[in-house]
Amino acid sequence: MAGESESRRSHPPPGRDRAEGEKVEGPVVMAEPDDFKLIREIVAAGGSKYTSGNVDRRRYQRLVDLGWLNAFSTNISDVHYQVTERGRAAASRS
Repeated sequence: MAGESESRRSHPPPGRDRAEGEKVEGPVVMAEPDDFKLIREIVAAGGSKYTSGNVDRRRYQRLVDLGWLNAFSTNISDVHYQVTERGRAAASRS
């Protein structure tokens, strides 16, 4: 009988509450004036930024969260950021 009650669930089992491949979204990140300034600087410098060592990467991570940069870890302490098309569009806004 336990199997019978499980098959009549009104909700999917944990972990299956969304379609296959559907992206799980976190909190919405809203762009701030400093974000636009930073993306313009990165675009003006060629569209990429390389950070190495023990540096605060929170401002770059905000741009990643906005979809403006892609981040690529080159090793344990270095990250290379590349501007996306969405980032280029944001940089061209006034």
